Amino acid sequence: MGNLHRVSLAKACDRFHQSVGTYLTEKQAKVTSGKFTELDHFPCWYCVKYLDKVSWIKSQPEHPWFQEGAGL
Repeated sequence: MGNLHRVSLAKACDRFHQSVGTYLTEKQAKVTSGKFTELDHFPCWYCVKYLDKVSWIKSQPEHPWFQEGAGL
């Protein structure tokens, strides 16, 4: 949210709250549109996908979660 050497704690907290609001809005839209997968019910999986931390799974189609992760 920001380097606290360059950004105030208040500003970093504001950015965090804005990011969480965006995250929740986008997650609700995914649920509403029917694009929320079975694995998305696991909060950690949904979050790492949202933050683009599991794009490596695309290169491993044999991975058991590839089908769920293919929509990354």
